[in-house]
Amino acid sequence: MFNPSNRIIIVDDVENQLLDLAKAFLINGIACKTILYDQAYDDPLSGVRLAFFDITLTGKVIDLDLDVFDYKADRNLSSVFNDLAIGIQNCISSINGPYALVFWSKNTKVVPNFIEYVNERFPNLPSPILIGTLNKTDFIGKSSEEIKEKIDQIFVDKPVKLLFDFESKCEKAAINTVNEITRIIPNNFNGIKWSDYTVFDKNFDLVFSTIAKATLGNEHAKLNTDRAVYEALLPMMNHKILSDSVNKHDWEQHLKSISNPKLEYPQGFSHGILNSIFHLDISSKIESSTRGAVFEYNFRVPFFSKILFSLIPYFETIEKEMNRKFAKFISFSDKISQEDKEYIRGHSQFIVVEISASCDYSQNKSRNHKYVLGLITPMIDEKYLDTEIISQSVFYKELPVFNISNRSEFILNNENFQIWINFNYVVSSFSKDKNFGKPLFILKKEIIDMIGNRYANHVSRIGITSF
Repeated sequence: MFNPSNRIIIVDDVENQLLDLAKAFLINGIACKTILYDQAYDDPLSGVRLAFFDITLTGKVIDLDLDVFDYKADRNLSSVFNDLAIGIQNCISSINGPYALVFWSKNTKVVPNFIEYVNERFPNLPSPILIGTLNKTDFIGKSSEEIKEKIDQIFVDKPVKLLFDFESKCEKAAINTVNEITRIIPNNFNGIKWSDYTVFDKNFDLVFSTIAKATLGNEHAKLNTDRAVYEALLPMMNHKILSDSVNKHDWEQHLKSISNPKLEYPQGFSHGILNSIFHLDISSKIESSTRGAVFEYNFRVPFFSKILFSLIPYFETIEKEMNRKFAKFISFSDKISQEDKEYIRGHSQFIVVEISASCDYSQNKSRNHKYVLGLITPMIDEKYLDTEIISQSVFYKELPVFNISNRSEFILNNENFQIWINFNYVVSSFSKDKNFGKPLFILKKEIIDMIGNRYANHVSRIGITSF
């Protein structure tokens, strides 16, 4: 689990102890970052996986002869806890991710009282997934195996160790991928000297340019070379991760529920956020030509229609048009209340989805119709739908529930939503349609492939004409 790539920090306010503890790791090939802490330190890190903290960070002393530790009655202890909580906050970012917190001190008896203190006074402190305690003197002068054994004791039977192992395997796979691909690039031939790497530079350019173009297509590779190279290398990394011979039964030992045929997510878990992590890209730059791009679509009445229907209020006309299109997606049953109906309509948003075939996109082929009309709605209980009336051109059942949090501009921020697609409505792409609104997100490859496959089945279905 522990190797030179692990993100380990050691925080102490006594320099000689800090360096001695760091050496115990470094001489055994385990990288770590030392932080000589004072009250002015404020540089929180993200991606920390193991954090060693001295409990007394500002020189204050704890009376260890006490039988009971109570920060509410002991002002000095409360002050020590306050300094420690602020120290953790200043060293570890709130978006750090999972980490193990180890109190490296002789004062470990006060840890339960410190946990109580944090729960009461610092509820937003970056929360560890486990807390351990170790004595500093146990590490000085110890061998590599002894150090690893003591640290591993903290993680015995702790499933989070599997996630840390996964990070290490990914790093190892990346290293092996780089080694394997560079090994085949011609470097030294026809009398070229050992120290002359100009041949390698030239051939590196040729090899990776060819790989990038073969992966993403000529035009897209030129416009987004980094992505083309990464997409080419990721399958290699994936293969190396899956073929890693590290204990293949670790996950089996910790996933006891996997044999339960009625398996469900735990209470409070957001299935929608999980699907969004797997299937939505909300961070990349979204262009109108991006495969899987999703844009708002706003119905507007053309200018000549406004004049023609000047006696009808403009917004009333828009509302009628939206209602007509809404009915092309959803048919409600008589079990739904008017209030629920109005909520769903009021919190829905028409969208368009870019549905280029993967091969067309990679070859940058021009297309007249590359967007399909869709609808985002709050989650609708199946019993409120008249499924017999809903058109077969509407695709929604196989699409997962989503949830985008921390996006206040999104109509369903932090609320589960579903996507509906109507394959009978496609939008021309002679130029970006004036009704396109702001970009929302990108549907990742697996979802857009599924939508594209269903669209192809829809347009190629056999029709029967009856008289």
